[in-house]
Amino acid sequence: MPSTGPSALPAEGLRLPPSYRDDEKKPLDPPPAYESLTPRAQARLGGQAPIRPPADTEDTVHFLTPEDTLSSLSLAYRVPQDVLRKHNSLFSDSLLVARKFVLIPRSYYDGPPLSSPPDPEQEERKNKVRRWMVTTKCAEYSMAQLYLKGSQWDLDMAVEAFRADEQWEKDHPMDGKGKQKNRSRRGFGSSLVGQLS
Repeated sequence: MPSTGPSALPAEGLRLPPSYRDDEKKPLDPPPAYESLTPRAQARLGGQAPIRPPADTEDTVHFLTPEDTLSSLSLAYRVPQDVLRKHNSLFSDSLLVARKFVLIPRSYYDGPPLSSPPDPEQEERKNKVRRWMVTTKCAEYSMAQLYLKGSQWDLDMAVEAFRADEQWEKDHPMDGKGKQKNRSRRGFGSSLVGQLS
């Protein structure tokens, strides 16, 4: 019966792993610029679509809104979801959120696009929403819109307001019943009992 214990060390002993950079050699070349990669290579690296749709495409270009999903696009254009995923190099349905447009294959749909290019002002607002979401680490689109609308689309003011609200919530924790902890009855005037005492 073979042994299941540890194997013997090699006769020459253990060696150190190779170094990542050899000081005797020239430094490694930097990676290529992201913009220099083809759209398909960019999609493989992170699911990001190019900023502008390709000018020489015969496919229909659909500009995305926050409400668009792969299933809604599949129904609207009558294209199977698997075809949309493969044609746009979407390895996950969640990668659609990072895109500005998708290409609808001409072999399935040969009509006019069901969307229009975004208004530049509206596009700037979407960019602010995305930057707010990344800065605050809050992925709720409606929450981002709420804070940005409240600050007249001033990104710094919206982020500061969110952080102030977060700090207030930390300073005033809630118990499991929706009431604030550590509040004495004295001076608490929101209930009838507090107002009468």
